[in-house]
Amino acid sequence: MRILTLLIGWIGVATCYAVDEKRWGLYHVESQGDWQYRTEVSRDELKASPRWVSETEPIRISPMQAIEKAEEEGAKILEDWSNWTLHTVRLNYDQLSDRWFYDVQYAIYGYDGRLKVVAVAFYVLLDGRVISPKRTPRG
Repeated sequence: MRILTLLIGWIGVATCYAVDEKRWGLYHVESQGDWQYRTEVSRDELKASPRWVSETEPIRISPMQAIEKAEEEGAKILEDWSNWTLHTVRLNYDQLSDRWFYDVQYAIYGYDGRLKVVAVAFYVLLDGRVISPKRTPRG
């Protein structure tokens, strides 16, 4: 299995792609206090969303619609939702499944002598489905 990890700047947010012949997954993992947040989407979930040809078709969901969908989910699953701030919105293309999706991330910022950022990811597929982070005890 090959694993590629992309670290975004110095804030410690990681988005990982794991690739092998049998299974593919895109995931984002972040920890805050006693909790860990993991967002994961499989190749099959991506393939179930509609294909978009960026050169010839208008996009099915705008960035603003993706943000709204992620916010709806965030308010449902994160107790302290009012403390989270929109961090990034990216439209990503997955070559293996030939599908596009949004990676919408929200963060809590802190400072204890150094900048601390905790970000959670919501993957918004082009059919409107939202893949939300799962919260589990850390450890």
